[in-house]
Amino acid sequence: MRTKFIILNILTALILGACGGTIETPSTGVPLPTDTSVPSLPTQTATPVVPLAILIVPSTMDAESSNLYQKTVYDLTQSSGMRFQVLIP
Repeated sequence: MRTKFIILNILTALILGACGGTIETPSTGVPLPTDTSVPSLPTQTATPVVPLAILIVPSTMDAESSNLYQKTVYDLTQSSGMRFQVLIP
C-alpha cells in the first residue's frame, strides 16, 4: 500500500512537471538590443504650493459685516500672494 502511494506521488510529480513547457518567442531575424543600462529618469522638483487662507463666516452674521470681513481678508491674502476661500457653515 505504501509503495503504491509513493509511486503515485512520483508519477503525479512527473506529469505535473511535464506540463510546464517553455514558451518560444518567434524569431524575426532582428537581433534584440543588449543594452541593460537603466535609463535616467527626469528628476522631480517640488512645485511650491500657494498657501490657502480660509475665512469661516457664521451663517448668523449679517450680510454687511460678512462682506466687510470677506473683502478685508481677501485684500490681505491677495497682497500676500495667497489663495482665499470663504466657508459658511
